[in-house]
Parts: sequence; C-alpha cells; structure tokens
Amino acid sequence: MQTHSHSADDEIVSSEACKILQVDRATLLRWVSDGQVAATRKLPGRTGAFLFRRGDIQQLANKRAADKAEATA
Repeated sequence: MQTHSHSADDEIVSSEACKILQVDRATLLRWVSDGQVAATRKLPGRTGAFLFRRGDIQQLANKRAADKAEATA
C-alpha cells in the first residue's frame, strides 16, 4: 500500500482547505478577497480554482482553534 506524507509546502485545493478550516467555500473565498488568507496561485480561467499552501492553512486552523479555546475558557 502506497502512502503519501503531507508536507507544509504541499499545495491544496479550496475544498481541502475548507475541510481543514471547517468553513464553507464562500467563507474561504471571502477571506481570500479580504486578504485574510493568501492563495499560492489561481488556476487559469475565469472560474479557476485557488490553490493554498497546506502549512498556511493548517497554521490558520490551529490559530482559530486556540482562539476558540481561549474564548470558552
């Protein structure tokens, strides 16, 4: 069985970023538009997908979890 180890430098698509962040696509795209999340690139075409660096998304998810834990403490 082949396994793939994830690297912080891996590029991931919006759907995977949404799963990690536990937000819907509209929220992620709004964050990109507002400059709160940086996409590594946008694929060609009018509706081309955004790609994100896995490490950046995981770091944001960790920060959100810490902020949420602090707010409920």
